[in-house]
Amino acid sequence: PVAALAAEKRAEYEGNYATIGDRIETERTAEKHLNQALQAGQLATARLETAATRAAWEQAQMNWQMAVNALRRIPRGTLAYEDAAPLLKDYQVKLVETRTRVNREKAGDRAYQAATAAAKAAQAAEQQNQWNRAVGAWRQAVDNSQQVPPDTSLYEQAQVLENAYTGALERAQIN
Repeated sequence: PVAALAAEKRAEYEGNYATIGDRIETERTAEKHLNQALQAGQLATARLETAATRAAWEQAQMNWQMAVNALRRIPRGTLAYEDAAPLLKDYQVKLVETRTRVNREKAGDRAYQAATAAAKAAQAAEQQNQWNRAVGAWRQAVDNSQQVPPDTSLYEQAQVLENAYTGALERAQIN
């Protein structure tokens, strides 16, 4: 007499078992993403503490991006999501700050490269006794070296170049 009820309950229990299995897998995946995000965040923090070049800042940016991406893959409703939500906001802020720094480093790098290129052009003009062209190139070299942002890794080197280029400009103007 209970065979029909047993078969019905068995089907219900098997469905529940499958649902629970899916939920466990979702929780495991969410936990895995949270751990990946935490590791990437720790690595990014460590890189920020020692970043002294554009490449180092770019590596830190990449780590923050990986951390943010991992946090975004955590589904709502999981236990890990509760831990991930505040981390996501924090990591996004750090990602934006790092991206801003990378952009400043890129701008500094471009200005520095333009300054050295202009200096080479000025030196070439001097060797050909084309002093007007040399003066213009030295001015460009000085201007570009002044465009390197103060809080970048190339700033101090740019200051040294600026002083040297200013002296070269004065000598070229005399000639």
